Amino acid sequence: MHSGQKQAESIRQLADQLVQGSPFFVLDVFVSPGKTARIRVILDGDTGITIDDCAKLSRELNQQMVGSDFPENYNLEVTTPGVDASLQMPRQYPKHIGRTLKLVLKNEGLTVRGQLLEVNGEGIKILKEAIKSNKKQEPSTAYYRFDEINKTIVQVSFK
Repeated sequence: MHSGQKQAESIRQLADQLVQGSPFFVLDVFVSPGKTARIRVILDGDTGITIDDCAKLSRELNQQMVGSDFPENYNLEVTTPGVDASLQMPRQYPKHIGRTLKLVLKNEGLTVRGQLLEVNGEGIKILKEAIKSNKKQEPSTAYYRFDEINKTIVQVSFK
């Protein structure tokens, strides 16, 4: 394991401790070594997250990192996942109930779109969109276990 990975793991542990007991959670940490290391922490929340939440964690994390084994020169960025980022953890799903998801299943990369109806510890229930074809087909519900899903992307609507 190279030093960037070790640093990312250490920073993730610090960040996880700082958000423990809060509605926030760390999705990922990236460290790009160099003269000035670039550290990027991706943060999400059970009911959403604001720029102020990211700034607060950034300040707290920076205080923990100063004077420790981390690089002297670094650029720390605490940010949210982008709107096009896929969902990575079951904990991210509940706040998207009612929104349309695009699922890429592990089964031959099959793609399914539908409205998220329910989330439980094992998977999700969606109202699948009707397939547009010559035959009239009604929307139907389907259940997918998290271990069947390769990738989930929340579909952004501008309506």
